[in-house]
Amino acid sequence: VADKPDWVKNLPPLSSTVEAQIDQTYRGRWQTLLAADEMVGTLIAALDQSGTLANTYVVFTSDNGFHLGEHRIADGKGSPYEESIRVPLIVRGPGIAPGTTIDALASQIDLAPTFAAWADVPVPDFVDGRSLAPLLAGDDPGPWRHAVLAEHYVSRPERNTSDPAFKALRTEDYLYAEHSNGQRELYDLGRDPYELENLVESSDQALLDALATRLAAVAGCAGQGCRDIDAEPVPALRT
Repeated sequence: VADKPDWVKNLPPLSSTVEAQIDQTYRGRWQTLLAADEMVGTLIAALDQSGTLANTYVVFTSDNGFHLGEHRIADGKGSPYEESIRVPLIVRGPGIAPGTTIDALASQIDLAPTFAAWADVPVPDFVDGRSLAPLLAGDDPGPWRHAVLAEHYVSRPERNTSDPAFKALRTEDYLYAEHSNGQRELYDLGRDPYELENLVESSDQALLDALATRLAAVAGCAGQGCRDIDAEPVPALRT
């Protein structure tokens, strides 16, 4: 972790006791998921019995990911790494072909306009996201986004030095993050999916400047401005 931000570098290696606790927590989460699986099955059966299943969308997702030992983080969700920012999104419903996998970048800000599209109601101008309905139906959604924004906000920085606030740009190929203390991270997700090698020090300065500019634009946009930025290609990763 020598090339990680200070808050990660300062974490101690995981002890055998902590590893055992992580294993126990992980096992418990899988056991809990059995109850969630049973609940979903009961819900689907009730919709089917009522005759409304064919006209109902079911969305399974999460508000955030969670660390269980990765990058020395025994537990938590306040990092820009995949374990924190990547969540499942599974949808079934009318017009969605079973077994379909879609690679387009989606964000939780897309859920509200998606639900609005399904309900055939207008989307307020202040909404930043885009409807996923065309993608899910196999239709052309028009120019799609090339990156999503991930942020971590700390309400009392003086009380939270372990995981400082950050803003990050997650593209199809890489992650670029800026922390509130000025430290930065860049990972090639194609070659380094576990985000072990921070490329900031070895990267071209022009690339870093371009990424900083794009991140600032995405973090500061609103409404249609965000969708306009989405359509612009992101800088190519050069190291």
